[in-house]
Amino acid sequence: MKRTRREFIRESTVGGTLSGVTRRRKYRQNQSSPVGVVAHWNFDDNVRDSVGEQEDELLGNHEYLEGLKGKALKLDGFTTRITRKAGFAPSLDKAFSIEGWIALAAYPWNWCSLVSHKHKEQAGYDFAIGPQGEISLSMSMDDVFYRSEWRTCKSESRISLRTWTHVVAVYDPTGLRLYLNGDESGRMDVRGRLVFAEDVELRIGMNDEKKEASHPHRSYSNLPTWFSLDGLLDELKIHDVALTEDQIRKVVASSDYSRQPSLPERRLPGGASRSQRFGAYYCELSYHKEWDDLWPTGSHPDIVVHFDDSSIRVVFWRGTSYSPAWVTENDLWMTDQSVEGWSERGTFEHMNDPRCLYSHVRILESHEARVVIHWRYAPVNTRGEFWSFDEISGWGCWVDEYHTFYPNGIGVRNVTWQTGSLQKPRQFQETLPLCHPGQRAEDVLELDAVTLANLKGDSYTYRWPGDAESRRTVRPDEPNIEIVHMKSRTQPFYVFEPGTQIQVLGGTPRRGIYSVFPHVNHWPVAMIPSDGRTSMVPDRVSSLSPCISRPITHEESERGSASWLWGMCDGTVADVLRVARYWSVSPKATVTFDRQQHAYVLSAQTAPVEANIDASSESPLEYPAFVVEQWGGASPQVRVNGEILKREEYRTGFRQNLKGNDLIVWVNRTFEKPVRVEVGVK
Repeated sequence: MKRTRREFIRESTVGGTLSGVTRRRKYRQNQSSPVGVVAHWNFDDNVRDSVGEQEDELLGNHEYLEGLKGKALKLDGFTTRITRKAGFAPSLDKAFSIEGWIALAAYPWNWCSLVSHKHKEQAGYDFAIGPQGEISLSMSMDDVFYRSEWRTCKSESRISLRTWTHVVAVYDPTGLRLYLNGDESGRMDVRGRLVFAEDVELRIGMNDEKKEASHPHRSYSNLPTWFSLDGLLDELKIHDVALTEDQIRKVVASSDYSRQPSLPERRLPGGASRSQRFGAYYCELSYHKEWDDLWPTGSHPDIVVHFDDSSIRVVFWRGTSYSPAWVTENDLWMTDQSVEGWSERGTFEHMNDPRCLYSHVRILESHEARVVIHWRYAPVNTRGEFWSFDEISGWGCWVDEYHTFYPNGIGVRNVTWQTGSLQKPRQFQETLPLCHPGQRAEDVLELDAVTLANLKGDSYTYRWPGDAESRRTVRPDEPNIEIVHMKSRTQPFYVFEPGTQIQVLGGTPRRGIYSVFPHVNHWPVAMIPSDGRTSMVPDRVSSLSPCISRPITHEESERGSASWLWGMCDGTVADVLRVARYWSVSPKATVTFDRQQHAYVLSAQTAPVEANIDASSESPLEYPAFVVEQWGGASPQVRVNGEILKREEYRTGFRQNLKGNDLIVWVNRTFEKPVRVEVGVK
């Protein structure tokens, strides 16, 4: 005998042995409960349904915080979900309503179930919250011929973040209705009956299957993933009647929902804002509890570099997959995309490693003269595949970056790789300011956002939104200096080798974004497998990209390399130009200048060691550093043009290796005339 569509759906959704009739017998309603309420979770330190008299299963990370009435359940946005076994869901028939109070810390990555009892999109219902704070009610409907169709009604307005909102979904045989804080926000007329998902589990706070993030840049690299709602849930009820608008408004009117929910503001963790001592420190940087709880790490997973009597610092943090970030005195962040490749299998970069499976950092040097941090990572795609993977050896491309910082807030970034492993197309550098949750680019950057300059001192400042066509012609000629104008006293800058190409990116927002700068939020912090997601609302950490550079590369030996200078300045070209000339066209000298560590290298075969440097105004000597190899352990003395420097005019430190001790000397002076530097023993 031929089965009807409804019979087929009933059979295909059976997950256990309970029939629909048995299911209704199993579910017991507390007779003392209000008329029409068939399930009620008040979340007072438990997930017990006081009407159905059942204790449901609460899985994932969670906690109970202050709610509208007593306690509320805090869902973590990653793992939290409540489930009820198949056959024990509340009995519903010709009409029902679902209501609850929600306070969101961030919107979900895509549509996420608040309450669902469904089998895919074939049977059942789903009351969900969308990626921009919308709500929806979806259900499978049968017509008189038992033809089933999945119908969805969406709200016209949105849930506001960090505020209590009363959400209601109503179904009766005439249609679907949605309410936010007592006001109707969506309506759909329907005819037919709900096709129940008789024997699948009821789920609260998470979808019943993985889902891709919304608004992707590339579909191939945007993979399905688990995520839950991120916020507080209180007083969740299911009714077996259709609530009227008056009934809903009475609930809202009787509740004090103006109180601030227990959802602290989220900000990127920059460590202590001020230090009296220059150096690098292992630490554990906390973002917010729900994110922190995901990490099975020890107590020292991160590194912060501090500078003398200064509020600027450099942060190597898990949340950026250890991509270093300069943090200004008012906690604005500037980081970098670093090495990237791409193919038909997506992008390959450290951003696709949100759990730091292939990325780690360590301190090589930390003393009064300088700090050296080693960052090692493998560029991978969202599937965890290596770039330039060799099936025989089992190795792919790995990048070693060495970051050297000096006490005056200047660092050099030296990117190295095994020659031949960085296939083309490839990219080495992309300027990426970050926005805290709730911030737009306009809160972080000036609209006159980027200045490019060359070694002659010519410069040009680019404004957003401006004319995108004007950014296709790079000005001035042959720029190798980039200054980013953040809304802070100190400004990040880059100095590249002459011949580097710098591209200023357009400021046209993607798909009606909320800022004149395009934002993305698939990185940092996010745990979703996506290599590009347009940020439509400022609910999460986001990044933006005003510039990309193509640094000069050196691949003449077994290890390829590219390096550039970066640091913090007062925002003027003149402030950067002197150090740019020193690093880019260093003065002629009797010893070797090593751009990769921004220092002169000497050998200590005899003492004292000496360096004669032909400094000038066109090629100045700006706070020079010296590495004296195989120095030993003797206390050094520094002379400049025969004059013994005072101790506050220079700093020293030692680098230990298998051959002995190397001496590092940093001189806290500048020179525009020829100079002789001697390093001897006291």
